[in-house]
Amino acid sequence: MKKYFIWTITAILVALPLQNIQAVQISVPADSLIQGDTSTVYYYAVTGDRYIFPNVKTYDSWFTDFSQISKVTTDELAAMPLKGNITYRPGVKLVKAQTDPKVYAVDRDGKLRWIETEAIAISLYGENWSDNVDDIPDAFFTNYQITEPISSIDDYSPETLLSQVKTINTDKGITASGSAIKSNTDIGGVALETEPESEIPIPPPPSDTTGPVISEISTAVSKNKATINWSTDELSDSKIEYSFLDNLSTAGEIIEVTSDTDVTSHSLEITGLTVGATYYFKITSTDSKGNAASSDEQSLTALLPQFIKTWGEWGPDNGQLKNPEGIAIDIDNNVYVVDNLNYRIQRFSTDGEYLEKFGSDGVSNSQFKIPKGIAVNSEVSIYVTDRSENRVQRFNVSGLFMGKWGTFGGDENQFSRPIGVATDSNNNVFVIDENYRLQKFDNTGSYLDEWYVTGTGLAIDSADNIYVLDKVSNSVSKYDSSLNLITSWGSTGSADGQFDGVDIGIAVDSKDNVYVVDIYNYRIQIFTSDGKFITKFGSVGYSEEQFVKPAGIALDTEDNVYVTDFEGSKILKFGLTD
Repeated sequence: MKKYFIWTITAILVALPLQNIQAVQISVPADSLIQGDTSTVYYYAVTGDRYIFPNVKTYDSWFTDFSQISKVTTDELAAMPLKGNITYRPGVKLVKAQTDPKVYAVDRDGKLRWIETEAIAISLYGENWSDNVDDIPDAFFTNYQITEPISSIDDYSPETLLSQVKTINTDKGITASGSAIKSNTDIGGVALETEPESEIPIPPPPSDTTGPVISEISTAVSKNKATINWSTDELSDSKIEYSFLDNLSTAGEIIEVTSDTDVTSHSLEITGLTVGATYYFKITSTDSKGNAASSDEQSLTALLPQFIKTWGEWGPDNGQLKNPEGIAIDIDNNVYVVDNLNYRIQRFSTDGEYLEKFGSDGVSNSQFKIPKGIAVNSEVSIYVTDRSENRVQRFNVSGLFMGKWGTFGGDENQFSRPIGVATDSNNNVFVIDENYRLQKFDNTGSYLDEWYVTGTGLAIDSADNIYVLDKVSNSVSKYDSSLNLITSWGSTGSADGQFDGVDIGIAVDSKDNVYVVDIYNYRIQIFTSDGKFITKFGSVGYSEEQFVKPAGIALDTEDNVYVTDFEGSKILKFGLTD
């Protein structure tokens, strides 16, 4: 009867845990470090059992960090029978009880072997053997079994144990078919599990505080935009901070482009680039844990205007030119050129196709003696200055004469060799002459105002700021619409921002950047609206893309650049191409 009772108890104690295991799907493989909702860390054996690390020092003898710990649910943890405590890895540490002066080496499965002499300890663990001793509380000493002492160095080899015992399974002799663990208590032949006498929690794995690694940074610059690509070693978002012309540390404005999508291959665009400008940028990527990494400051340069084509040659025929100077473009991108020694205005398409002409040599209406500057307003009224006749003539888009004003003198509505002409957003007309005056008229030529200003060339931006080009000082002055000076820049020379000869050649683009014809440096210089140098292009020579003596300049609605060459009797077109 007693024998049957014992078998029944065994069946109950063993079968119930198996039913629980089968009912719960374990998410981690055997031979894993696991952790439930508490900070306690366990070892999950190949038998489906779990073993507890009684203290951090025991854990450290087996593992160097906490990176391999996997989280499991409470149900999963309950389905893994708790079999006992883990002991020190053999060959790693020496141990002693806090109340026992003997020092023991750890052998397989928690067996302790007393090292009989210090000479043996030195031979096995070196001169600093005592640094390798861990004091174990008396309560934990019950996890170990004291066996035969070590009487010579031939009795024990730390190196051999370390090479043979690399897993807790190996240490405890656990196999998939059963466990070699001896139970602490035997009751009538029934093996009972005992909870460990003490649980010292193992710290959780350290939180991830490392940002992504940024690599493979590349840039691809195309018309008006740049694409910046990079890679990260983990999923992260994307951000670019960039500045225009100045380094990020000194820039007055820093612009951000971002994407919240977590990727490892990143690509963002900077759009609306200014031709030839240098941009400084920094990449930042942040992972899902909030760890951020940034690149060093990088730079890229927007494309310069490229030579597209040229047209014109010396001569009197349609499409031919003699010393062209002023140039203007209307809202439909018709190109109007002052053909100086042919005493006429010619109109071309943006591809250089001849469309029509008007004007001839003389002093009557629609005739010219020394035509110089030209401007077109939003209503496509065309205004042409004549230095010899001291007047401005107005024409419509077809070249039909619409009116004129001006005589020689210093009073209102009079000029002394007028040169530059420009129109503002209200279609008012501004004319500068050699009387050191800038006069303002309405679109029909009625006098409105005047200011004393030295200059030759004129341009007006989208905010009706007025730029005056002065050939005496080789400079540009910027005024507001009431002719209050805002800033000025330039001097004589060949360095960036300096000029060697200026006249009527000044224009603004769609971003209000300022283009200046630098005559005897044979180049075009581009500036921001406040005079900061951006870039330059052009050279001297007789090739089709070179200048002999550049004169006037204008831009179309696509910011293509058109330059008249006075000595070369041609028009050059530059722009960005796809």
